[in-house]
Formats: sequence, structure tokens, C-alpha cells
Amino acid sequence: MNFEPVQFDPFDVLGLEPSAGEEEIRQRYLEKVKAHPPDRDPEGFKSIQRAYEKLKDAPSRLSTILFDPYFLDPETFKRYFSEGYQRNRIPLLDILRSARKQ
Repeated sequence: MNFEPVQFDPFDVLGLEPSAGEEEIRQRYLEKVKAHPPDRDPEGFKSIQRAYEKLKDAPSRLSTILFDPYFLDPETFKRYFSEGYQRNRIPLLDILRSARKQ
């Protein structure tokens, strides 16, 4: 059997740019949860939860971008890196250090 990975872009699910900060991600998550509560839209809610888990803090975002098969596509990775992390001037080494401390 040939399985193709399902592309899941958490930035797209939450309707955010890669340069979004933690507070903006949290606010958008809360807006989306209000619009798609689990009792009315369980699949949408699960997707929103999954996206938020992947983006909720810098170590999670970095891990998603570095190790998620969707982001390992060279063009996708290049686009997200240039639009997000370079624009915000977030040193990747600092993100890795903060992930190690937790």
C-alpha cells in the first residue's frame, strides 16, 4: 500500500501568518473554539485543538516546523522560515535552549 501523508498546516487551520506571536496564536485559538465548539462541530474542534498544540509556544512551533513531514518539504520549510522566524528575529538557538529547560 502507498500511504501519502495528510498535509496539516496548523497556521492555515488557525488562519495565521508564520510570524504570529504567542499572544496572537492564543487569541485566534480562543476565537476559533468559540466559533466551533465541540458539541456542534467535533471534527473542527479537534483540528483547532491539534493546531494549537503544535503552535502554542516557541518550542512546539519549532518542533512542528523542523520535524513535521509537511514542513520538511524544502519549499514549505523555506517559506515558513523566511516569513516567520527571520522576520521576528527569533534566534533558533534561543528557542532550542528554552525547549531544553522545560
